[in-house]
Amino acid sequence: MTIPKTTLSFYLHIAVVAAIVFAIGSYFLSSQNANGTHNISSKESTYDRVMRTKTLRCGFATWYPNMVIDPNTGQKSGSSFDVMNKIGEILNLKVEWAQEAGFGTAEQDLLNGRYDALCADVCFEAKRTKFTYFSRPFVQSPLYIIGRNGDHRFDNDWSIANSGDIKAGVLRNTILEHLANRLVPKATQVDISELGADTDVMLALAAKKIDISFNNLISVDRYNAKNPGSAKTIGKPVGTCYSGFMLPHGDQKLKYMIDGAINEMIAEGSIAPIYKKYLPDDPRYWQVPQGDMFSKNDFNNK
Repeated sequence: MTIPKTTLSFYLHIAVVAAIVFAIGSYFLSSQNANGTHNISSKESTYDRVMRTKTLRCGFATWYPNMVIDPNTGQKSGSSFDVMNKIGEILNLKVEWAQEAGFGTAEQDLLNGRYDALCADVCFEAKRTKFTYFSRPFVQSPLYIIGRNGDHRFDNDWSIANSGDIKAGVLRNTILEHLANRLVPKATQVDISELGADTDVMLALAAKKIDISFNNLISVDRYNAKNPGSAKTIGKPVGTCYSGFMLPHGDQKLKYMIDGAINEMIAEGSIAPIYKKYLPDDPRYWQVPQGDMFSKNDFNNK
């Protein structure tokens, strides 16, 4: 390299070299590195990947009637299964049922890219929106406090359950934990299971591992059909589950696309026939929200 002979030429030389280094560095930072990976600033969004692959990878958690897996064949069915497959049809996307997941761990799963959406519908909770998006709700159902048949401690006043002597069954980071915190904050919470389903809640109740929990009417009815007189609802509904899919936080394009398909299904009346396949056509079990995000019908116990 030629050494500059004057002070001016020396500084000009340094400036030119610095400009070249900066330009080369900027190029590599905005491009793929030698290993073929992207810099964070150019990371592909979930929406962009879905559009590129024409595939939506679904996580799923079991809870009747949302998602049911036949233990013998592995065949999947359920209302969420049917709704999401219809969304895939509307959007001309392949729906890949990638892996089983937990309702309470979906935020971290989505952040880690384990799947593109939790495609078993989940009850909307405001605190979870700090870390995840929810699609537009496409079904709503009343939630009850449930207990064992023959246990009459809470029949006339369920607030008696707000005591450290009472064990309340919850699934962490779900609507069950939210209801326990709101309604019986002094009760001792018992975590059913990270991958817990509706049947796990009912079994824990029957085994006297818990005294109360929270569930929808169909779970109680289905359990009693096989185990007559085992469980009961206590009093009036104490909340409403507005259900939608969970999506990656910040990916507005993906949410807008999924919401658009759900809006179209609601407008065309194609949600209700799906639920009628699995549940009685009765507002005690389910309704399709109309108009705004939340229906004016509210089952909350005042």
